[in-house]
Amino acid sequence: PERDINIGLNNAKAIQGDYLSLRNKNLRDVDIDEVVYMHLGANTYELNDYYVVSLLEDLERAMQQTRGNVYSRNYAPLFCGFAILDQLGGCYADKNNLPSNQCKSDIQRALHTFGSYDENSNESEAFYALRNCLVHHGALSRRMKGGKYHTFRFDWEAKETIQLSQSEWDGQAESISPDICTIVNPRAFTNEILDIVGQAKSVMDSRQGDLDIKQSKDDLLHSYLIWMKK
Repeated sequence: PERDINIGLNNAKAIQGDYLSLRNKNLRDVDIDEVVYMHLGANTYELNDYYVVSLLEDLERAMQQTRGNVYSRNYAPLFCGFAILDQLGGCYADKNNLPSNQCKSDIQRALHTFGSYDENSNESEAFYALRNCLVHHGALSRRMKGGKYHTFRFDWEAKETIQLSQSEWDGQAESISPDICTIVNPRAFTNEILDIVGQAKSVMDSRQGDLDIKQSKDDLLHSYLIWMKK
């Protein structure tokens, strides 16, 4: 909605990116490096004919804000966080730390290439399963393809970001116990997602040639940037 877009545009004229030339360019004339800069820069930019806001910025802010509210902090930050991982994993990779061609999930790609979770790790599999449980079923427990059950619980005071279950549930009610639960600390996980965004920005800033851009300029511009006519 236009009202929501305007929230991010209130101070647009006071914000200038490192690409000062953007202010003199029309939207159709920006090149792919400038589009990536506006996307990963996660800011508000003023072009000659449009204001441009990165959706990444909106998702980061929503993730951080909702985790501070009692009634939204368990689920809303994770929805935003997984959307960020989906976005980054589908758009970029670090050429020095590429996942394999067998990695089919953009979330696991982002966790691997910009984070600290190997694509084949049990933790990476669990995060992907949690995303599917929440997004597709609104659930914290689900049987995945292949027959494996994943059951999740949240603990904001857990020392680790994720603690894998001690045993796998066999699908029988009598075997339900705390041992089948994988524990996730939403605060720690969303902090790691912020670090992952920061790592992607770092690759862009310090070694741009290593940033593998997997989307066209037009797709990035159309899908991940909000543009509003001046």
